[in-house]
Amino acid sequence: MSSKPPVTQLGQQTALPQSPAQAVLERVANPHSDTHYVARFTQPEFTSLCPVTGNPISRT
Repeated sequence: MSSKPPVTQLGQQTALPQSPAQAVLERVANPHSDTHYVARFTQPEFTSLCPVTGNPISRT
């Protein structure tokens, strides 16, 4: 028996957290633990802050 809490977000509408610290990332058991996976996330625009100037850097 697992000591992990049950999954509550999968397949449900969830509210956007107010900060990254409040975000919840739920895990599920991997039925094929002997298989390696690659996850790719695609986003049309990415914005970050320059570590030197603090100015936004946008990539499209």
